[in-house]
Amino acid sequence: MRRAEQKAEREKEKEKELQKPLEKEDSACFLESKPWHNAAVHRPSCASPPQDNSFCMEDEPHAVLVENYFFSLSVSDPLEPGNPLVFVSPGFEQQSGYPSSEVLGNNCKILQGDETEAEKVAEIRAGMDTRRFTSVELTNYKQDGRPYTNLLSIAPVVDGYDNLVKFVGVQCDLNERKRWEQVDEVFVSRWQEQVRQCLDMFMILDSSALDSCSLASVSAVSAGFSAFTGYRQVDVLGSSCLCLAGPDSSPKALKKLVQAQSASKPSRRL
Repeated sequence: MRRAEQKAEREKEKEKELQKPLEKEDSACFLESKPWHNAAVHRPSCASPPQDNSFCMEDEPHAVLVENYFFSLSVSDPLEPGNPLVFVSPGFEQQSGYPSSEVLGNNCKILQGDETEAEKVAEIRAGMDTRRFTSVELTNYKQDGRPYTNLLSIAPVVDGYDNLVKFVGVQCDLNERKRWEQVDEVFVSRWQEQVRQCLDMFMILDSSALDSCSLASVSAVSAGFSAFTGYRQVDVLGSSCLCLAGPDSSPKALKKLVQAQSASKPSRRL
């Protein structure tokens, strides 16, 4: 009986310890300078102590790769009539010629024209209706009327409770790509697979209460995120995107994430 009580006491102490934020002297990722002075790292209460740096070290080549794939990015809201666009990246504006002010509130039909293939549009619609990752090559039109071949990949954003919350679209102008690299079936297949893998793991952050001294909190994560990190959605709800950081996390990378949130700009570095 005494042994069971001691074990329970040890478990209680361990739980208390895990709930504490990482201390400055123990963590290279404790952020001090403004505007990051309140952006301390709080790991989920269920997290085990860091054993290695496999989730912590900055992977510069991978970050550059992701930025390359997500240069032209759009997000739409299927919960609103017509599935309107609610976010487009600067790369989307550059590629299409449309400023965000002209596309937000509209849907991607704004890029379609006389030569847009009806069967490709139907394939996209079928994928969205069944919540499947879909990638097609179709003819779209820039703001100035010029046609181009768009390698369009669309993925459903489903939270940890299997609720559909957004669609993410990634666009690649194949005509532009051909100017500086070979675009063939191998390129298209590799691009589609890389985008699919990247869109499988994500967290959704709620920035509604964001200010200069706080970080957006996690409001949902994908099943792929849970499978990869071991954290269920309930484990990280209310945490910040820094909840995956550890003693070896790059301060430079973490500051970039915090700065991106403060400026309301996307960042893909971890």
